Amino acid sequence: MSDPTLNPSSDQSQSKKSPKESRLDKELKKITSRKFRIQNDAINELGKIKDPRAKSKLAEIAGSKDWDSQLRVTAISSIGRGQKNNQLMDLLIGLANDKTNNREIRRACITLLSRYRDIKILDTFAKSLDDEYRFIRFWAIRGLIKLRNPKANPALIKSLGDSDEEIRKEVRSHLEMLGDETVPDMISAFKEYDKKFLRYGVVGLIGRSEHPEALPFLLETLNNENERIVTIALRGIGKQINPISIEPLLNLYITSKNKRRLIEDALYRIGQNHSKILVEKIMVNLKNQNEEIITLVTNLFGKLPESVAYLKNHLKDKELNEELKTTIKSILTKIEK
Repeated sequence: MSDPTLNPSSDQSQSKKSPKESRLDKELKKITSRKFRIQNDAINELGKIKDPRAKSKLAEIAGSKDWDSQLRVTAISSIGRGQKNNQLMDLLIGLANDKTNNREIRRACITLLSRYRDIKILDTFAKSLDDEYRFIRFWAIRGLIKLRNPKANPALIKSLGDSDEEIRKEVRSHLEMLGDETVPDMISAFKEYDKKFLRYGVVGLIGRSEHPEALPFLLETLNNENERIVTIALRGIGKQINPISIEPLLNLYITSKNKRRLIEDALYRIGQNHSKILVEKIMVNLKNQNEEIITLVTNLFGKLPESVAYLKNHLKDKELNEELKTTIKSILTKIEK
C-alpha cells in the first residue's frame, strides 16, 4: 500500500480549499432571490457594508424602475445610512424631482435630503411644497428650516398656507424665531397669494413684529374684506401701541360695529402710553357730535385717568363752543358717577 505522504496529488487536493464567501457576496446573492423578504433584508444589510460595491449596488437599485418600489425605498434608506456626500445628494435630488417615481420613493429622498444644509437643494424642497403627499411637504419644510438661509424664507412663508395644520405650526414657529427679517417677504406673499391660512399666518406674525413696515401693513389690512384678517390685524395693532393707529381705529369704530371691543382694547393700550395724543384725536370727532365716539370716550376714559384730566383741560379753552362743552361735561359726569 502506498504512503499518502509520498503522494503529491493528495497534498494538492487537501490544500485546494474553496475560498470563503464574503459577506458582500452573500448579500448580493440573496438579492437575486425571488422572495421579497429575503431581497429586502439583503438590501438592508448592504447598507451596513463599507465596501464601495455595496453602495454602488444600492444606488443601482434605488435609481432603477425595474425594481419593486418598496425595495427601492429600502435601498434609498439603506444607502443613506451613515453616508452623506455630493454623489448621494445628486442621486436623491434626481429621484425626488422625478414625478414618475412612487411617492414613497420621493418621500424617502426628501427625508434624507433634509439632513443636508446645501443651498443646492432649495429648489427641490420648494417644488415639493406643492406635492399632494403630506409627508413629502413635511420633510421639505424640515429641510428648508435646516438650510438656515434667507433664500429659503419665501418658500417657508408660502407654506403658511398649507392645508395641514401641523405643517403650518412648524413654519409659524420657525418664522417667529427669525423675527423681523421675514417681514418684507411676508408682505409680498400676502399680496401674491390668495390663500386664507397664509394670510392669517402672515398678519398674525407681522402683528408681533417691530419692523418699520409692520404697522403700515396692519393699518392697510383693516380695509380687507375678510373679517378674520381684520380681527387679527386689530390684535396686532393693539400690540404695536403706536399713536399713528388712533385715527384709523376711530374711523373703523364708527363703521364696524362688530369690531368695537377689539378697537377699544387697542385704543386703551395706546392711551396708557399716549393719553394726550389720544384726547386730541378724539376731540376732532367730538366736535362733530358723533354719537359712536361719545359712547367710546365714555367707556374708554373711565379706565384712563390721565385722558380724563386732558379732556377736562379742554373745558378751559375759551374758543370751545358751548355745544362741545356740554358734550364733554356730559361725558365727564357719566365717567365720574
